[in-house]
Amino acid sequence: MKKLLLLLLCVSSFHMFSQNAPIDFETPGMGSNWTWNVFENDDNPPLEI
Repeated sequence: MKKLLLLLLCVSSFHMFSQNAPIDFETPGMGSNWTWNVFENDDNPPLEI
């Protein structure tokens, strides 16, 4: 009984913290309206990759 309860707890916590869609940063996708913030510099320069 303890193992079943532990298994259900682990599965439910995994399900609660899982992501519902992949982050792809494309226009219709998840992350398209996110902004980049550079926190090392004071004036937040444009991000260069």
